[in-house]
Amino acid sequence: MPLSPKKPFIYSYIIFLILIVTAVLVPVRKIIASNEIIPRSSSKHLRESFFNYGNYYTYSLYWSFINVGTAKLKFSILEEFDSEARLPEDSYYKIEFSVISNHIINSVYPVHSKIVSILDKNHRPVYYRKNLNQGNEIEDTELIFDWGKQKIFITENGKNKNPINLISDCLDPLSMIISLCLNDFETKSDFSKSVSDGNKIVEIKSSLENKVDLQTKLGLFNSKKVSIETNELRGVFKKSPDANVHIYLNEDLPSIPIKLSSKVAIGNFYALIKEGTHNGKKISGMRIDTDKDLFLNKNRFSIKTK
Repeated sequence: MPLSPKKPFIYSYIIFLILIVTAVLVPVRKIIASNEIIPRSSSKHLRESFFNYGNYYTYSLYWSFINVGTAKLKFSILEEFDSEARLPEDSYYKIEFSVISNHIINSVYPVHSKIVSILDKNHRPVYYRKNLNQGNEIEDTELIFDWGKQKIFITENGKNKNPINLISDCLDPLSMIISLCLNDFETKSDFSKSVSDGNKIVEIKSSLENKVDLQTKLGLFNSKKVSIETNELRGVFKKSPDANVHIYLNEDLPSIPIKLSSKVAIGNFYALIKEGTHNGKKISGMRIDTDKDLFLNKNRFSIKTK
């Protein structure tokens, strides 16, 4: 299926899926968990665990059945300040997201994009930079979240834009992912947060749709399928009001974003986890004990992926 540089839909969707942004319907017998479920404790402790353990998640990116690249989401504690960046003094935690197209797509529409979010010790965003390099398009946007002045200062491609008023508990798209992973959708099925990427502050609403067995190359994950509203978002979704976005979270708390997907008029897009570590352990799903159990339960899987 040919791609046109005039229609950079693939990576616009892929980047949005990650930015927004991360119990089984029918019990499966003789499933053995290879990872322990993280004990439930304070929200602050769970939030810090992403950074203290250096969690990272690597995804294969697909447009329909075509593999178009790789994405990586990484959490760390800042060790040294970047002298070239305008990082506030209270910078402490770092979230990085990168997208790289594969060699097949590079010949038509190369993508090498990176987004960085810096948080303070209270886990509030203080700095956000979006550097998108897609085909012939380059976008470099910086946000400074000034909590003292209650303003978000914006620089886009070297030019200052009018600041917008900052409201309490406002997040950037990457820090929003942590909040989704920390919410217990079992007890709070509807969840919302205020988010800004420099355009305006919007309320992103999410809700538990159902539970599914999600089979991946890493094994089987008991997952919660969470829908995310995109009505107020800018970009390509503005042209597709019926865009349907989901994040699949495993049952740990904090959860692992296993898959992100969007089904719209121009096709299906999804990011599927292929590697990573979570709270100091290599990520792996559940495994079926015997071939017999796999045969008996294969029709129970709500989702199958390669």
